[in-house]
Amino acid sequence: NINCINLINLHQKDIRNYLTANRKFVFTADKIIKKLRIKYDCIIGIHARRGDYSTYLDGIHYHSWESYLNWANQTKQVLGKSGKKNVGIIICSDEVPPFSVSKNENVYFSSSNGFMVDIHLLSLCDYNLGPPSSFGTWISWFGKVPRLVVYNNTEVTSLEHFEVCTTC
Repeated sequence: NINCINLINLHQKDIRNYLTANRKFVFTADKIIKKLRIKYDCIIGIHARRGDYSTYLDGIHYHSWESYLNWANQTKQVLGKSGKKNVGIIICSDEVPPFSVSKNENVYFSSSNGFMVDIHLLSLCDYNLGPPSSFGTWISWFGKVPRLVVYNNTEVTSLEHFEVCTTC
C-alpha cells in the first residue's frame, strides 16, 4: 500500500487527466448525468457492491437494498433541510436490484453500462454512499465527490459525515 499523499495533492490535475476513462465510457456517463441534471438539483450516487461482498469478511459490508435506499432517503432529508428539495438517486451495482427498488421514480439504476461507465457516472454525482472499497475511494477522489462509507449501523444525520477522499 503505497500512498504519496503530498505528490497526489500536488499533481492531482495531471493524474486525473492521465487516468480519465476512455471517451466512450465518459460520453455514456455524461449523457446519463445530463438527463438527470435536467430533472434534479442534486444527485446522490450509490455504489451498491453486492456480489463478492456477500462472502467477503463474512458479509460485513454486504447491505440490503432497503439499507441503501434508507441511507439515500436519510441523505435526501438532510439535503432538504439545507435547501435541496429536488434530489435524485443513481444506483450502480454489480447486481440488478429487485423491482421494489428500481420502481421508485426518483431512482435511476445504471444497468448493463459496465463498471467503467458506473465509476465515471458516480464521480459526477454531488454525494456518494457506499461500502468501504477502492471503487468508492476512486469515485470520491477523481470527481471530488463527498463520500460517506456506510456500515450496518450508519445513520445519515449531517452532510458533515461526507468527506472527499484525498488519496486514490
